[in-house]
Amino acid sequence: MKFLCCCLVLITTSLTSQTVMIDPWYHQPFPVKDGYKLLFHDEFNDFDQTTWNVTNPGNDAPPYNDPDFKSKTYNSPQNPSNIIGPENGTLKIRVHATEEQNKADYSCGEIKTFDNNNWTHPENKYRSWTVRPGTYLEARVKIPQCTGINAAFWLYGIIGGADDPDRRFFEVDMFESFSNIPNAFSSNLHYGKEYGHKTHKNKPRRTYLKDFIKQPVILEENWLTFGVEWENDRIIMYVNGIPYNSYKLNPISNK
Repeated sequence: MKFLCCCLVLITTSLTSQTVMIDPWYHQPFPVKDGYKLLFHDEFNDFDQTTWNVTNPGNDAPPYNDPDFKSKTYNSPQNPSNIIGPENGTLKIRVHATEEQNKADYSCGEIKTFDNNNWTHPENKYRSWTVRPGTYLEARVKIPQCTGINAAFWLYGIIGGADDPDRRFFEVDMFESFSNIPNAFSSNLHYGKEYGHKTHKNKPRRTYLKDFIKQPVILEENWLTFGVEWENDRIIMYVNGIPYNSYKLNPISNK
């Protein structure tokens, strides 16, 4: 999969950091990984709406008629008009100054493999892709660099019904970019109850990329292959085939 993604996100947590050496020219034209069988891949020759869902107001975000629409969307709601292409195998997701209904000053975009409105009872016309233990997933991405913009690639899940106040939140962030650091991104594991609750936890780490002669690998100049491998007790993250982060899991823990 190859796509360019942008969304506006505010990150206010302290990070541990590391430097990882990679080959910036690494690329496998067809996804292959030892021990795995390929179930799905998308080269974005077109946009398959039975696989990808485009976020829009009233879907993941508040509807346009919400009186707090601007603040709840951080002044940058996801809008389908910001999904551009694909063209020549590349899908672009942009941040745009202005928003179609002038409800906010900016708009951004997002594609995903599920529909939040129907995640407990998906419609037959839409295939919801579920990532489970024993799965490896990757995407080939070029990350933009622009002040105030944050690009992200993540797994997102909820355990329990949508009306269950005690449901636990689980998110795996392969990368979230830092626009002011041209060769760095963060990765994270979020878990616990929803973000606003005091039981929410996160484990962030910042990664600086350099090539084998120790020169910075500039994110916006290179197509990078990000992968995540979910084993029964561990999540391992890769960039251009090199592991850069790992989280140990305890599936039976109440925490």
